[in-house]
Amino acid sequence: MGNLKVKALKKSTLYNRDEVFRLGAAILFLVGIMIFTSFQAGPGSNGVLLVVASIIGGYMAMNIGANDVANN
Repeated sequence: MGNLKVKALKKSTLYNRDEVFRLGAAILFLVGIMIFTSFQAGPGSNGVLLVVASIIGGYMAMNIGANDVANN
């Protein structure tokens, strides 16, 4: 009985580790977009607007890609 609990705990820990890795990779991707765009954009309000628009575009690109993978 105790061995089954240990196996279930190990399985759930590995599953959660994968989910945290996916979330971290997505956040790292969005931060990379933010840094790249901030270096390309000039100072001022238009630069801030470009950075925000690029982060939203990156988020939408991840969602479209996830939808296409689910359709396969």
